[in-house]
Amino acid sequence: MDEKNPLEQFEEFCKNNSFEYVKGWVDGMQSVLNILSMELSKKNGSTSEVD
Repeated sequence: MDEKNPLEQFEEFCKNNSFEYVKGWVDGMQSVLNILSMELSKKNGSTSEVD
């Protein structure tokens, strides 16, 4: 079994599922990432400085 890179895996995932399903999955990931970054900025005291 040969290893596929993440992009190939994603392309296969898209082929095996409907566009609506993939779009919903991507939208879900997007909102998860948004929530995570909001949580992180709260923890950092809402300063945008990078150490």
